[in-house]
Formats: sequence, structure tokens, C-alpha cells
Amino acid sequence: MRKAISTLESIELKLISVRIALMITLDTWQRRKALYQFLKKRITEETYKTISNRK
Repeated sequence: MRKAISTLESIELKLISVRIALMITLDTWQRRKALYQFLKKRITEETYKTISNRK
């Protein structure tokens, strides 16, 4: 009985660590996506500026 409980506890701990790892991964992915969108916006703005300055 004690072994079953310890097995359950270890499984629970593994699940918690996996969940934390997933949360961190999602967080960095969302930050990266936001950064990418920001850079893309800045690049298009700069491109429009240079095009309008050439005219």
C-alpha cells in the first residue's frame, strides 16, 4: 500500500513539473510571437518611411 502511494506521489510530481515546463514554454513562445509581431510592424513602418522619402 505504501509503495502505491509513493508511486502516485511521484506521478503527481512529474505531472506538476511537466505542467510548469509547458507553462514556461508557452510563455516564451507568446513573448517571442509578440516580439516578432512588433519587429514586423517596425520593419513595415521603416519601409513605408523610406519609400515615401524617395518620392
